[in-house]
Amino acid sequence: MKWVAISLLLLNGIYLVIQLDKQQDSAPEVERFPFSGPPLVLVSEQQAQDKNAKPTTDQKPPQQVAQAEAPTPQAPATRAKPEPAAPPATPPPKPTAPAPQPAPAPKPKSNAMACYRVGPFLLISDVRGVSQLFSYGDIKVQERSETLRKQVGYWVYIPPQDSLEQARETLRRMKDNGIADALIISEGSKANAVSVGVYKSEALGQERLDSLRELGYTARQEPLFRTQAQYWLELELMKSTQIPETLWREVTAGYPNIQQLRHKCN
Repeated sequence: MKWVAISLLLLNGIYLVIQLDKQQDSAPEVERFPFSGPPLVLVSEQQAQDKNAKPTTDQKPPQQVAQAEAPTPQAPATRAKPEPAAPPATPPPKPTAPAPQPAPAPKPKSNAMACYRVGPFLLISDVRGVSQLFSYGDIKVQERSETLRKQVGYWVYIPPQDSLEQARETLRRMKDNGIADALIISEGSKANAVSVGVYKSEALGQERLDSLRELGYTARQEPLFRTQAQYWLELELMKSTQIPETLWREVTAGYPNIQQLRHKCN
């Protein structure tokens, strides 16, 4: 029995060798490619190299790099404290009283021997024409103007009506009563009034006023004024005290109503 068991073991060994040889002959050949790139290193070898290697100035340790790349934690936002109120501004200085203005220099005293005022003239062209007659070396001439409010008569009228239609109706009735010189005032403070006429004296105006009241009209009378410009010539005689007679006759020939008024020279 011992030899039978040994014989079986030998046979099994021979059979195993034959089968392995057949598998090697029948296995396909694998194509080999050249390998390029860094050599393969085991993880344990790489860790040992990293421990022995010293960090250079150009490369930071992994821990420092990680810390550099990690976002910097921001401090929690703190609520801004209100700034203290500014102290009240100093009140502006009180305005000082303006310095007194110096008194105007007195006008130089005239060296004229006599001064006259000639006029009045109603037109600026007239006063300028006469000024040419006095304009020579011994007489200084200046033009002056003034506005006068002059009464020209008494105005009789019917007070303003409530509307233009009422004023027209009043005018129609007045014409029916034989009053032909009435007319309607169309503008101004007396718009829609009916004018009856202007009279030289208050007595004449009162007569017309009474006649209108007898016809049943409410009429009024008031003075009528007009503003009018007047022009004068201021003369300074440097070498005499009288206007030359011949010169004055020449002036009054064209303007018989003018007068010469002597006054104190300034």
